[in-house]
Amino acid sequence: MPTLPTGALIRAARRRDGRPRAAVAGLCGISTDYLSQIERGRKKPSGDVLAKLADELGVAVGTLLGDNDAHRPRPSQP
Repeated sequence: MPTLPTGALIRAARRRDGRPRAAVAGLCGISTDYLSQIERGRKKPSGDVLAKLADELGVAVGTLLGDNDAHRPRPSQP
């Protein structure tokens, strides 16, 4: 199965969370229009915005980037 674009993953996480776009955008310090453009794949969020979205949606940044293993803890190095 192909990996979904970051915007679609952000939209899916927001919808799973059950919150409107305006609420998430406001809490992340971005406009609703900007979040809409990110979700539709028209804009790419900066690292800071991506981190804020991940934090607000309660997911790892890697999850929003399509890393299916992002939720798994990495083995510690000896």
